[in-house]
Amino acid sequence: MGCKHSKTIQTYPGANINTVLRTSNSAINTKHNNDLNVADKIKQTRKARTKSGKSTKYDSKITAKYEIKALLGKGQFTKVVRVQNRLSKKPFALKVLEKAEGLETLECEISVLRRVRHPQIIKLIEVFVVEQKRKSVTSGVVLELMTGGDIFDRLFDTGTYCERDAVKVLKQVLEGVEYLHAIGITHRDIKPNNVLYYQPGKESRVVITDFGMAHIRRSASDVLMNEVCGTPEYLAPEVVSRQQYTQAVDVWAVGVMAFIILRGDFPFSLTDRLALFRAIARADYSLDDQVWETKSEECRQFVRSLLSRDGGTRPTATEALQHTWLLTRHPSQHKCRAQGERSWSSSSSGSSVHSLQQLRSSSAGRRLLDPSQKHDPVSTYYQCPASAHHGSKHRRSRRHLHSVS
Repeated sequence: MGCKHSKTIQTYPGANINTVLRTSNSAINTKHNNDLNVADKIKQTRKARTKSGKSTKYDSKITAKYEIKALLGKGQFTKVVRVQNRLSKKPFALKVLEKAEGLETLECEISVLRRVRHPQIIKLIEVFVVEQKRKSVTSGVVLELMTGGDIFDRLFDTGTYCERDAVKVLKQVLEGVEYLHAIGITHRDIKPNNVLYYQPGKESRVVITDFGMAHIRRSASDVLMNEVCGTPEYLAPEVVSRQQYTQAVDVWAVGVMAFIILRGDFPFSLTDRLALFRAIARADYSLDDQVWETKSEECRQFVRSLLSRDGGTRPTATEALQHTWLLTRHPSQHKCRAQGERSWSSSSSGSSVHSLQQLRSSSAGRRLLDPSQKHDPVSTYYQCPASAHHGSKHRRSRRHLHSVS
């Protein structure tokens, strides 16, 4: 399940790995996208989300039960609006399909969400369907409303996480991944953009969202996957090397996220796609710079274990949850002892180090790219504390990688 609309676009001669990128009229390539001013990107994104969501013609069954409040996010095929239950007055997020091409992906996500119930997984409230040509078609999906922003929003607002805060978040993410894996679901797009805070505040729980790329195991023997899909920066070595892979790819992605929230940078070079995929394939990252020296040895061991090149030796989510670092009670003095520990890197010290601007720019670019892609850029739901909208986030691109002789 998932990744059924991938497409091959371009070949890179002389390379071991060939990337396929989603393209659009507004963003032909990532380099151009990353050159844009970060503040302008964020401003444009938030401006787009403030437009009214009332122009769409909604299913009468939806409007009879929910009052449409505001547009929260819009993708190529769907949009997300904030709604309020007319009886209970409780707010929710409503995702509606605007173009038929996105129906298969939406149905995929619904199929997953109907199977899950866990504090760290976004909750499906209800699904509305209409009859079209003697066939039931989804007209709207109601989900719980996330109001605390995503991991990148928190990083942008407060800087890197101290170890205690990182442990709090990573334990919850791994608990969610452990649950998914136990019931045969591989997310395949774990990343900071898809981990949302339920509400504002440091003590809020986090939830995993965006299941349009998920794979559902159909039988006990259905453990290997072949489709290459996900967000490039979070793909595991076995995926970019075009090997069959397992649920271990989700653990790798959690490792990338752990690196980001602790270090403030991606672990691998973002200069171009080939450099990125080559670095991933070799697991070529560093935990030896001055920032990592401020972290505990247990912390570095944890990140290193999740970013193991060999998926077979990578810990499972259950095993990762038993790591000493996650089980250690981190005293308050470990919490951001100096302001510098919370700050972002502003200079490069190797291919694995990038500034806040590069990190946020890449994230913002991922949110808005590629309307031509069959996979919908709108799929997760959040509310940025600085703006009154519960918006959809950066839908990853599904990319096929092909070996080149």
